Order: sequence, then C-alpha cells, then structure tokens
Amino acid sequence: QMLVSISVKRAFSKKPKEEVVPEEDFLQRVLPPPSQYVEDVNMALFINGFFHVRRVIVTEESIFFSMPGNDDIIDEIPLAECTEVKIPRMNEADPFEHIEDGNQYSHCLQIETELDGYNAGRYYILKVLKVDDHDRLLKGLSKLVKVARQRRLALSRFQRSQGHMRKIFKSEIFQKVSALIIFANFAQSIVEAQLIGARDNDPSRDGIQDVFERVNTAVALIFLVELTINAYGYWFQPFIRNPWSWLDMFVVATSLLALGPLRIPTSVIRFMRAIRIIRLFNRFTNLRKLITALTLSILPMFNAFMLFLLISSIYAIMGVSIFGHDYPEDFMVFDRAFLALFRITAGDTWVPSLPVLRDDGSLNWRGAAFVISYIMVVNWIILQVSVAVLLDNFINASHRINEESRKSKQTGMQVRNEDRSPLNPLLSLLSR
Repeated sequence: QMLVSISVKRAFSKKPKEEVVPEEDFLQRVLPPPSQYVEDVNMALFINGFFHVRRVIVTEESIFFSMPGNDDIIDEIPLAECTEVKIPRMNEADPFEHIEDGNQYSHCLQIETELDGYNAGRYYILKVLKVDDHDRLLKGLSKLVKVARQRRLALSRFQRSQGHMRKIFKSEIFQKVSALIIFANFAQSIVEAQLIGARDNDPSRDGIQDVFERVNTAVALIFLVELTINAYGYWFQPFIRNPWSWLDMFVVATSLLALGPLRIPTSVIRFMRAIRIIRLFNRFTNLRKLITALTLSILPMFNAFMLFLLISSIYAIMGVSIFGHDYPEDFMVFDRAFLALFRITAGDTWVPSLPVLRDDGSLNWRGAAFVISYIMVVNWIILQVSVAVLLDNFINASHRINEESRKSKQTGMQVRNEDRSPLNPLLSLLSR
C-alpha cells in the first residue's frame, strides 16, 4: 500500500517528461554573471528518495540548479511561475515520509510551480546544509516570488507576444527550413552564374533571367519575414548586440534595394546574393564550432603577422635604397618594393625587373643575396612559424570547445540518470 501511495503521489506531481537537450543548447545554458546573484548556496535537492547536493543560484528572475563547482545549468525554476514557497508537511501519502528523520522537514523548503508553466507543476524539496540559512532563504525566496509574479502581471501584450515570437524563431523546424532556403538560394546563384554569367543583355537569356529574378524576389521576401520575426522577438538590445543580426539586416537590405528602383550593377547584386550562404554558419553547430575555433586561433597569431609585416617592410626599404636607381620598375618607391616582395611571398620565384645575371654573364650577387635572404627569412621561417602557431592555436581552441561540450553533455546525462527510477514506467502508466 505504501508503494502504491508513493506511486500515485509521484504520478500526479506532473513532473515534466525528460527530453534530450541538444548539445548546442547546453553550450548556451550557463549560469548568469555573478553580478545578478541574489543567493549562491549549496543545498540538498530531493530526487528519487534521496537528497543530492546541488548548487542553487537565485536571481531576481529564476532559481538555477547546477552541480557544485560547475557553471552549467541543469534545471531552472522561473520565479514568476512559483505558486508557493513553504515548509513541507508530512501526510499519509507523503512520498518523502521514509526520510530517516522526520524532524528534518523543519530544515527543508518546498517550492511549488504552476501546472502549465516551465516546470509543469513539479514541486521541489530543498534541504539547507546550514540551519541558520533556513529562515533567511524562506523569507527571501517568498519575497522574490511575490515580486516576480507581480512583475509578470504587469507585462505588456508586446512583451508577451515577444516570447511567442522567440519560441517560433528558436524552434528546430523554423531553423531547418531557414537553413534549407539559404542553401537552395546559394545553389540557385551558382546555376544562375553558370547559365547567364556576364551575358545580361543577351536576348536569348531573357526567359531564364526572368525566372531567376522571380525566385530571388520570393527569397528576399522570405528573408524579410524571418528578419522581422527575429527583430520582433529579441528587440531591442539582444537583437542589436548580436553580430548575426547585423549580417541578416545587411543581406535583407541589399536584397530589397536590388528589387527597388535604384540601378545597382548586376555584379554587385549577385555578390550580395552569394554572401547569403554565410548565414548558415549560425544554423549548424559543427560549422559554428569550426568558425569559432578558427577565430580564436587567428587572434593569437597576430604577433606573427606583425613580424611578417615588419620584416617585409625592412626589406622593402633596403630594396629602395639599393636598387631604386637601377631598377625603378619595382624599387622606385616603398609601395612598389613591398608589392614586389609580397609577390615572392605569394609564390613568385623572383622579382621580374631584378636580373639574375649581369650584362657580362656573371651572377648578380647583390640581387641574388637580397632575394634569397628574403625567401629564407620570410618564406622558409616566418611563414612556417605562422602556420605552426595557427595550427597549434586552432587545435587548442577545438579541444577547449569540445571539452566544454563534453562536460555539458555529461552533466545533462548525469542529471537525467538521477531523475530516472525503476518505477518510471509504472508511474507513466498510472498518470495517464
């Protein structure tokens, strides 16, 4: 009978179904900055008949749970959806009655949530690790819940509708359809460049070009709708501070200008359409990881790049001083000399105007020593060091990103495993 009472109690507690959180969501679910903390304490959370120590972070908006010493969020309770914070009481069907000491309820807090909220009516039992913290946390949480619920009631219709728009924009279906449209438009740009190319005024291509123009018009309008949903849901600061939003605005603005009365060169319009594919970087996790790792690895090699510019500039000044009068084609001024040396760095074997042999057939030792020393210093040493620095930082950045992803995934799996119980199939059946 006790087992059945426990099962019924847990079955009707409306604990939300577990869902596998995608890896990219874990990378974003980290604790807010410490400046927003109201409380940061370790408490014992009741899970499947036992208390487990968790780090509890309280802000003015939510209660966050994480593993001790970890910044990854494993659960969250929006304060505005809390119905009551109280001291739990024992009753005949209480699933917590088998705790070794019933008096420990005086050191516990029970947080109840709304049935149709984020936590689906689940209630949480928390036990303080320090007795002195109990009354302070009870009063503090009760006050924060009251303020948060009053604040939610004061929300305008605009803010409520923003939440719905954010859910639509972040949905998996919306993101996949958007990525598919971007990729299809890029493929269409390739086909257009192949079939039409630079023959814009060819009458035989008018029919095909009209089809492409209609497709581009439809895609531009779709992108405008997507940008509108994004801007409406995240307006103002979250939208403006996101660099991907600026890229979206740039792409949509150029697409709309191409449809308007302004006479924009066809080559510019096609270029603007082609760069739409960059928006895919924000749609795929692995691609975004690659771009992030590459960005993190480019910044540390800035010193190697500056060293390359310094050495090349020194050689360019030497070239102007030594060969400026004899070979003005490449060494008359600094910019010519620098460009001639950069061509060697890019793959040219020699400076065109600098002869290898003199008029009498002997080797031009001065020019040969100049070019060979430049190739040895810049091409063989500095560039190789730059590639090594880039590769090393890229590998380290990739390992760091993968390690953060692995830790986040392990944390999520650990929490889901702790929430599992052998009685879950029975409880699911009884809750139907």
